[in-house]
Amino acid sequence: MSNSIQLDPNTLPVLDIVELANTGAIRRAEQQTPPDGIPVFVTALGWLELEDRYGIDDPRKILRSLEGAAHRLLSHAATTLATQSAGEVSATITCPSDLFTENGSVNLSFVRDREHPVVCVLIGTTDHLMALLSPRD
Repeated sequence: MSNSIQLDPNTLPVLDIVELANTGAIRRAEQQTPPDGIPVFVTALGWLELEDRYGIDDPRKILRSLEGAAHRLLSHAATTLATQSAGEVSATITCPSDLFTENGSVNLSFVRDREHPVVCVLIGTTDHLMALLSPRD
C-alpha cells in the first residue's frame, strides 16, 4: 500500500522557491528528488542549527543525513494526510522530531512555486517557517 496523497496546488501558500534557493534562504534537503516525489528544502536557519547541533561542517554529510530524515518525515506526513478527508488537508504539518532540538517538533509546509507548477516541501521549526511564509511588505 502506497502512502501517496493528492495535493491541490491552488490551496497552498505561494512562494518564489527559485529566488529563495538562489538567495540561500532555503537549501536542498535531498540530493535528488525521487521520480514520484516532490522537492524538499530546509530553511537556511535550520541548516545552521543542524551544523551546530551535530557538529558537522561538511555539507555533504549534513545533506546525506537530512535526506534520510526528510524522507521519513514525508512518509509520516503522507500517512497522516491519507487519513484526512478532502478539504481538511493542512498546508503545514507538525510532528515530534529531534531533528533540530531534543524533544522538539518539526514543521513540514507544503507550498507551490510562484512561477512554475511545482509543489515543494519546506522543513523547519515554526520560527524558521514563519519568517519565510509571512507576507512581505
